[in-house]
Amino acid sequence: MQTWQKNLLASDHGPRARARAIRERLAWQKGLEEKRLAAVRVYARHQPGPHAGACHVIFLAWKRCDYALRTLEAFTKLNQGCGFGLWYGTDGGCDPRVPPLAEALGFVPLLRSEDQRGIAKMVDGLVGRLATQVDPSGLCLLLEEDWECCRPVPMETCRKLLAPADMGWVRLVGRARQRREDGFADPFPIGPWPNERWERRILDGEPLLVGPSRWAHLPHIIKLQALLRLTKGSRNERTSITRSAASGLRCAWLLNNVFWHIGAVRSVRSLGGRE
Repeated sequence: MQTWQKNLLASDHGPRARARAIRERLAWQKGLEEKRLAAVRVYARHQPGPHAGACHVIFLAWKRCDYALRTLEAFTKLNQGCGFGLWYGTDGGCDPRVPPLAEALGFVPLLRSEDQRGIAKMVDGLVGRLATQVDPSGLCLLLEEDWECCRPVPMETCRKLLAPADMGWVRLVGRARQRREDGFADPFPIGPWPNERWERRILDGEPLLVGPSRWAHLPHIIKLQALLRLTKGSRNERTSITRSAASGLRCAWLLNNVFWHIGAVRSVRSLGGRE
């Protein structure tokens, strides 16, 4: 048990003891993050560069450095040497500690904005720049800071699934958004919806569904040109979802999670501190 945990469990639960425990907890967390970052840098070295038609990861950085570290650490360790193009984007609401963290792990800035633009405009700008200036024939994975990778991304399986022209994207989140053992229920169902017809398949040992789907800001491997059509000029996520439903493209849905949502799992505020 850490010192800050012992202080919280001590008999003196006055404001001074609680404030001391919170300060110790934050100092312990900062030291842990520095150690974890040093370890992850080892995994980030000597990554092969992306090639034409590669899968490009766009990391969307916001306000939580602890989430960002956990997300980047997990993805980098589990997908070492896979040839992903690594990019990130920030707006005015980003924690200033996140960009150096991302760059230390091999991510390259694709778009930086001093204004607080919101996710829809950020995605529009990032995808447009990637499709027009970097690799128009590639694939893309939008990765927000609160999605933790739990196993290597099965890229060969995804490429096979996306080979037909009418296939648009592969969803990498299974039926549950969050780990059940954490005690958090899914905040809302993510399908399949009753009026949708899905085909069950197994490819390379992966159980999956193939059918119609609405794209959203969940982790997907998606064709970059399809993503560009969904997000260009979009004012919010709902616009992109509506466009995806009308696109006529089909989706493959991996039933075993590649990513878990961690956005509701931990918070400094739960200990009375500031986030």
